[in-house]
Amino acid sequence: MNPVSAIIARYIGDNIPSLTVGINLFAGWEPAEPANVVTIFDVPGMPSPVTFSGRVDISYPAIQIRIRNIEYAAGWAMAWDIRNLLHGQMNLTIYDDDDSGSSESSSESTESAETICFALIKCVQEPHILDWDEKQWVRIVSTYYCIKNN
Repeated sequence: MNPVSAIIARYIGDNIPSLTVGINLFAGWEPAEPANVVTIFDVPGMPSPVTFSGRVDISYPAIQIRIRNIEYAAGWAMAWDIRNLLHGQMNLTIYDDDDSGSSESSSESTESAETICFALIKCVQEPHILDWDEKQWVRIVSTYYCIKNN
């Protein structure tokens, strides 16, 4: 099972044509290049409820998405494109297949893929400027809480 950041990175890459996982879209690690990059980090979420039987059926992970861009307006637009894609997604099913590099559904890829279902993805901290890095590239962040069925 992949971290939520990697699963969401693939979903974003499949739905925003200008972003490609491993090229300008990363999970858990932000490379020095390229200048314009989107990185998704796993951050503390909420504790999972435990039933009397000891089962944990739902988890509450959280991610922070950081956009680094040489142009403020372009970075801001990308942050809002991602926010508009993710915020309010309900009952989102993603087929997490490590080999395919894709979250898209197909009859061949879903046989070996793990099915991940997000009951909700919610933006809890809308895009805002974090800072300007040492090269004076803007960094914009937003934070999302998820409800994930286990």
